[in-house]
Parts: sequence; C-alpha cells; structure tokens
Amino acid sequence: MISLELDARDIDRLVGAAHAVTGEDALGKLSDFRLTDDGLFSFEQSFVLGTNIQIGLSCDDSGRLLIEIVRLASNRIGNGLLRIAQGSIVGILENVTRGVLTKESAAVLSFAPERILPLPLKFRSVEIRDNRLFVRAELD
Repeated sequence: MISLELDARDIDRLVGAAHAVTGEDALGKLSDFRLTDDGLFSFEQSFVLGTNIQIGLSCDDSGRLLIEIVRLASNRIGNGLLRIAQGSIVGILENVTRGVLTKESAAVLSFAPERILPLPLKFRSVEIRDNRLFVRAELD
C-alpha cells in the first residue's frame, strides 16, 4: 500500500516540477492550489480568464481517480456561463491531455495511473480533510 499526505504547498511544488520536466505550457498556467474546508481541491487557471476551479476527488472500484468539476468560476454569472459549456470543457480537457484524463460525464473526468506509469497502480481512497490531501494506492 502506498500512502501520500500532501498539503497545498506540496501540490504547488509537484505541479511546478512537472511543468519544469515536461515543459507543458498548461501546467504553467495553474497556480494557487488550495484544499478547501468542504473537501474540495481548488486552484486558479489563466488560460482565458482568471478562473477559480473547484473539483472533488474520489476513486472507483477499478482504481481510477475520479475528478468531478464542481465549480468553474469564482462569480455566479461566470460560473453559470461556464456550467452551460461544461460538457464541452470536459471534452476539451480530455483532448488536451491526450487521453491521460478521460471524459466520464459532462462533469467528471477519470485518470487511470497505467496511462502514464508502467506500474499496475490502483487508487483505493482519496480524501481531503484538515487542509491535507490523503491518497492511498496499491500495486495490483
């Protein structure tokens, strides 16, 4: 069993390191990672407008990480407009990640570790509490 305990600073450093290693411009446009009191993962993106994105994280029985888009903007009008196009946005995310993330529904993407790791890794639990992200995974 593999257990990770991360705070917002750890996540910021991981994304920064991934950006430096891969050179992916998209990673450089993400910032200000936060773990919210209501169990959501939140961050800013600067692709088009400064937008605060909130997502919920969980995992399914097959070991995939599920990423549910809860909120796409920090204001009510912007969030309403973006929610109308949410299904398209999720499809775009699937395309730009070249299949690393897969569209499950209009608001949910999934990530299966074997898409990028040569290991049979399966997520077993993901939760946010006390401003920390707890992830448990195992090699299948």
